[in-house]
Amino acid sequence: MSVRSYRDLMVWRKGMALAAAVYRLTRQMPKHEEYRISGQMIRAVTSIPANLAVPQNLAPSP
Repeated sequence: MSVRSYRDLMVWRKGMALAAAVYRLTRQMPKHEEYRISGQMIRAVTSIPANLAVPQNLAPSP
C-alpha cells in the first residue's frame, strides 16, 4: 500500500476513530464537567490526528 496522504496512515484513521468515540463519551458527561474534563479530553484527542497531519502539510511539493 502506497502512502500518498496522512489520511492513508492507519494511525491517523485510528486517531480519528478515537476522537469520534471521545466526542460520543463526553456528550454523556454531566454539564458541569463540560469545560473542565470534557474540554480537555476533546482537545487532547483531536491533537493526535492533527499532529500526524502537520509534517505532510509542511513538506515542500515535488
